[in-house]
Amino acid sequence: MPPPYVTAPDPEFTNHIATMESTSLAAYKATLLIGQRQWMYPPVSGWSGHPYDIVGLNTAFDRSHLNSVYVQIMMDQQGAGNIGESMAVKLQVDYIAALERAFRTRYCSSIRAKLHAASRKQGQSDSTAGLFSATVTGWILNIITAAHDSSDCADCEPY
Repeated sequence: MPPPYVTAPDPEFTNHIATMESTSLAAYKATLLIGQRQWMYPPVSGWSGHPYDIVGLNTAFDRSHLNSVYVQIMMDQQGAGNIGESMAVKLQVDYIAALERAFRTRYCSSIRAKLHAASRKQGQSDSTAGLFSATVTGWILNIITAAHDSSDCADCEPY
């Protein structure tokens, strides 16, 4: 059997976690007036550290290695990669992506923020694929359907 793809969290991921821990400790100390509050910045390695260095900011949240490991796991025809490994890698990718979105949102211009909000609201309002009608209501309908036998749910209708 081939060796596993994932044996520990990715170093870039653990670097982000360590940075968040130190930022959280600084926020705690600032609340008690025994330290200075710090903004959450990603680890500054290969990046200028300036929030408006848009091109360099990609380096701060680079997930390319994790993405390539995920692809290797999913494409493995010999079955070396497993569901647990794919989940562990995908969670790390998603966590770093969420950190990037939050960081970019914090420093975006008011115009960019309004455009992002407008696009998000337009997507949420879509009755066939939007958040409310399609996702939330669809999820509840799926739960109702799963809660009944197929013969009992012939009369299950959307609200």
